[in-house]
Amino acid sequence: MLFCRRRRPRVVATGFRDAHWVPSRAGWLAIFSATASQGILGAMTNGGLGIAFFAPFDDTRYFFPFRPLAVSSFSVEALITATVRAILRNEMLWIKLPSLLIMVLLVGRRQ
Repeated sequence: MLFCRRRRPRVVATGFRDAHWVPSRAGWLAIFSATASQGILGAMTNGGLGIAFFAPFDDTRYFFPFRPLAVSSFSVEALITATVRAILRNEMLWIKLPSLLIMVLLVGRRQ
């Protein structure tokens, strides 16, 4: 999270160095949210090694007590199984639908 807050201006400024515009406050918020959500969603999975929230200062890896997100296999054969379809439905329920709901609410509020 500290990385998200301190490095985002530098990352965005580098990426848009030649642009004639500067990202708005909403743009900064979107970049911060995307960066921060990676660790948060990773800590909500039911597999893997956990998330090192305080790396490189602390090597401890963390999971949240509530871990509804299933971890998928990285093998090509597993991509066609029913397990992967169940995992995709799980991601739809816990990630995509809430994100869509938030987006609709924000767009509706804006108009």
